[in-house]
Amino acid sequence: MKQIIPLFLLLVLCGACPKEDGESNPQTTALAVSNVLVSDIGNAGNASDLEIRFNKTEIESVVEHYLIVINNKDIKARITLEEALVAPFFETIPKTGSDIVHRLSADTKDFQGEVIKEAIRYDLYVIPVVKENSDGFVSGLSTGVEIILSQQDNSVQTIATGFRASGGIAIDAEDRIYIGDFGDGNTDGDQILRFQPDGSQMEVFAESILGATGGAFDSKGNLFWSGYSENMVHKISTEGEVEDFASVSGPVAIKIDAEDQLFVCACNDNTIKRITPDGGVSTFARSNLFNCANGLAFDAAGNLFVSNFDDGRVMKVDKEGNVSLFADVPGQNSVNLAFHNDHLYVTARAIHRIYRISVSDGSVELYTGSKLGHVDGSLMAAQFVLPNGIAVNQMGTHLLINDVSNSNTISFHPNILRQVKILE
Repeated sequence: MKQIIPLFLLLVLCGACPKEDGESNPQTTALAVSNVLVSDIGNAGNASDLEIRFNKTEIESVVEHYLIVINNKDIKARITLEEALVAPFFETIPKTGSDIVHRLSADTKDFQGEVIKEAIRYDLYVIPVVKENSDGFVSGLSTGVEIILSQQDNSVQTIATGFRASGGIAIDAEDRIYIGDFGDGNTDGDQILRFQPDGSQMEVFAESILGATGGAFDSKGNLFWSGYSENMVHKISTEGEVEDFASVSGPVAIKIDAEDQLFVCACNDNTIKRITPDGGVSTFARSNLFNCANGLAFDAAGNLFVSNFDDGRVMKVDKEGNVSLFADVPGQNSVNLAFHNDHLYVTARAIHRIYRISVSDGSVELYTGSKLGHVDGSLMAAQFVLPNGIAVNQMGTHLLINDVSNSNTISFHPNILRQVKILE
C-alpha cells in the first residue's frame, strides 16, 4: 500500500546560552520547516518513487538552501544536528516558490552511504541551512519522518511492444500467446502473431485471415480463428497452414468444448453458432439481448457467457441455448471475456478498463485500469488504451491483454501486450 506520512515539524527555540567567557548570548532561533509530507507515488522500486513536500521557514531570507538527510534506523536509531549538517550523503534543495516539492533521485543514498532500498525503515530529515553571518538564527534539526519504500508492484506489466495485432488472444498448451490482427480500424489485418510466454520472440504464425478476430485451440492442437471480414472460420494446423473451415456471418470470438465443438459469436446476425468437428454449422442460441455478440467464455459448469460489442451487457447461455441477462458492465462496449476460478474478466474497451464479474451472483467490480494511457504498475494505477483481447495463461496466474501503445484512439495500431496478475 502506498504510504502518505504527514508530520508537523517543531520550531525549536533555544534560550539564552552562555558563552565560553561566561557572558550570555542574545536569544537564537533554530529554524525548521513545517507540514512535511512524504508520498510514495511511483512504482520504480527505488527512491525516485518518493516525493517530498514541505512549507518553507517563516524567515526565508536567512536560509541558503535545504538539505534532505535520510538515516537507516536499523543501523543508527537517530542522528544529531551536528551529524546531519556534515552528513557525507544528502540531497540539496534550492529555495523555490512558497512551498517546496522535491522528487528524490533513484540513486539517493542514506546517511550510511547505501542506496535507498525497499522495505527498510528510514527517518527523513529536512534541514534549513542558515546563511553565514545570520545573527540570531541557526539551523534546526527536525524530528525524523519515518519512511518505508514500498516494494515495486508489478501487477500490470508490458511484455511486448511495437507489433500490429488488434484482435483476440488465444493460449496454447505450452503457454505461447497468439494474437490476431483485426486491422487498424480502416484497413483489415490478416495475420496471427505468436509470442513466447514472456512476450519474446514474436513471429508470424499464420496469414491470409482477413479481419482476424478471435480464436481457440481444440484438443488436438489445431487452432481455429475467425476472419470477420470474409465471414469465415479458418482451421490452422500446428504448422500454421490455413484452410477454410465453416462459413459464419461476422464471426468473432471462438470457444471450444470438451467434445471439440466450436461455439462462435456471429456478430452480424446476433446468434451463437455451434460447429461440429467436421464443419457442420447450426444456431445454438439467438436472442434480442445480443448486440453484436463479441466475447465468449465457458464457466466450470459448462454455461456459456456472451459479451456484446455494442453495449455493456453480458448474457448467460445454458446448455440448451436459453439466453438470459447476467450482468451489465460500464462503458457500453464489453468486448471480450475470459474465465478463471468463478470469475469472468471483461475488457471494457471504450473506457479503457477491465472488469471482473462473479459467476456466483453476477456482481461487477473494477479489476484494473484507471484512465486512458499506457502505465504499468498496480492494478488500480495501471492505464490502458482500447484493451481488446483477453486470455488466461495455463497456470491461471495472469491475464494476457492487448491494447494500443498510445492514446491516439483513432487507430488500433501499434499494439502492446500486457500481463496482468490475477488476484484471487
